[in-house]
Amino acid sequence: MALEKGISIKAQFFFVSLLSLFCSFPLLGEEIRYGDDVKARPPSSSVPATRSAQEVLAAVPWVNLRRNPRAASPSSGDDKPVLSDPDQISQVLLSESLWVLEEQDGWLFVEAPEQPAYARGEWKGLSGWVRQEDVLLKPVGFTPNATVCVRYGRVQEKKGTLSRFLSVPMGARVFVIFSEKKWARVTDANARMGWIRLADIRRDRDPLGDEQTIRKSLVDAALAFLGEPVCPGGRTGHRPKEKYVSSGVDTDGLVNLAYRSAGFQVPRLAPDQFRASAPIERASDLRPGDLVFLSGSETGGIDSVLFYEGGENLIQAKTGDRVKRVQFSSLFGKSKRALVAGSLGTQWVQFGKLIRQ
Repeated sequence: MALEKGISIKAQFFFVSLLSLFCSFPLLGEEIRYGDDVKARPPSSSVPATRSAQEVLAAVPWVNLRRNPRAASPSSGDDKPVLSDPDQISQVLLSESLWVLEEQDGWLFVEAPEQPAYARGEWKGLSGWVRQEDVLLKPVGFTPNATVCVRYGRVQEKKGTLSRFLSVPMGARVFVIFSEKKWARVTDANARMGWIRLADIRRDRDPLGDEQTIRKSLVDAALAFLGEPVCPGGRTGHRPKEKYVSSGVDTDGLVNLAYRSAGFQVPRLAPDQFRASAPIERASDLRPGDLVFLSGSETGGIDSVLFYEGGENLIQAKTGDRVKRVQFSSLFGKSKRALVAGSLGTQWVQFGKLIRQ
């Protein structure tokens, strides 16, 4: 059940609450977990910015988070591999939580607590505008308990056969009702049900594994986006057939998604990812899944982040380019072994880790 234009959030609360009483699936689950070894982790933030804020969930595979209450102009996608415009902040994924702070002509100003950002001395969620029709009030008791961990998962009508399906992006949240061999029966807040491969989700109850397993999961998730055009403000896999729909990842969205798919909630933006990271002095000490931060000066803000794959390889998502694998020597003029944090020509290079031993 999606929110209808012209009907206030409060006016619909009764109807959505009533709907939840008649859902045929269990309304129990677990929240997405942090790893115990994440340094300076932002709070899981289930507390709204204001006591009067109403909680809603993303009701479609992804929702664009905008700086202003207006959609992107279709012309911004002409002759370009991705739809891109300066109003795009981020994307909110299926069943991701939002707190409504304001309503305006079919748009909602919201805070996204699952995308932590540090502002004025405290962690909050990113804020921006979403279309009212793309969200629905959170049914009473509904809590997703699994995360899609592949670039796109298929929730289909029938398991093991070709049937109608819904593509859900990496990082989307679903509720697992039960599992059967290699399949899981899942639903979302819309009470849409279907089957998804167990290998394509990570249930909250599943153990995170040892550090090596976690780091491999992070790298595998990041590598899934190689070759795709970079979309500023993007947090989804690119959909080339949907020219006038924003899709793709940006530099910090790639990091956020990789960690989210492995069971960690980390900041959305590169400066905050740097803030939450434990510093590493030498590039030779980097381990797969660690991060490389770039800035224009020692005191300047972080401009971008790269994902360390292993060996001499980094994964870069540079605006105007594609997600690609680059080497330390080609990017910095030095091998990984010779590179230390600090000034390097016209830029500063810093290293950080979100996972501790």
